This record gives sequence, structure tokens and C-alpha cells, in this order.
Amino acid sequence: MDEVKKKPKAKVIIIGVALFAGFFFLVGSCDSRGGRAIRAVKEVLKAPASADFQGTTVFWEEGDRSLVHVMVDASNSFNAKIRATYCVCLRKENGMQVPKFVRECQVDPDNKNDIYRQIQISSCMGY
Repeated sequence: MDEVKKKPKAKVIIIGVALFAGFFFLVGSCDSRGGRAIRAVKEVLKAPASADFQGTTVFWEEGDRSLVHVMVDASNSFNAKIRATYCVCLRKENGMQVPKFVRECQVDPDNKNDIYRQIQISSCMGY
């Protein structure tokens, strides 16, 4: 009977270790530029709990700076779900991505000739 009781404890320990390792994997992935940009956008939303993020694109990077395009569906002040796009300027400081600005923007991150894309890049270069 003692052997039967030890087997479930071993399974619980293995599951606990797996969950612990999974937690640290998720926390580590949140420090990516896309994850950091999403957290920065959540801080400016009226209803961050309603946010459904559609994706992130790093569309410019130079040295320690990068610009991330974030697309999100979220509730506005009137509780209507709308799609918004944000540009987040990130700068690497002490090994961490720090947001320098978060702006609503109508940038096409894939079009290198988009004037609004160039304006956002110029703004980020100044930070």
C-alpha cells in the first residue's frame, strides 16, 4: 500500500515542476518587443479587459530602438467594440524594452513608402 501512495505523489511533483517551468517560459516571452508593446497599449485603452489583440509587427529597428505596430479590437467609451492600430516606440535600456511613446496611428507597416510610417520612424529616432 505504501508503494501505491508514492506514485500519485510523484505525478503531482512532475506536474508541479512542468507548470513552474511553463510559467517562467511565458514570463520570459512577455519581454519580447511584441509582448512589451501589447502591455504598453493596454495601459492607454479605455477598457483593457475587453482587448482582443490581432497581432504585432516590428516594422522598424535601428540600434536600441524599434517601432512596433499593434492592432487591437477593444471597447471604447461608449462600450462599442472598435479596431484600432497603435505605433509603439521601444528603446532597450538595461536589457529591457521600455516604451517611449504609444500613439494611435494609421501606418501600413509593410509599405516602406507610407508617409505616416516615415513620420513615426522620425519621431522614434528622436527618443
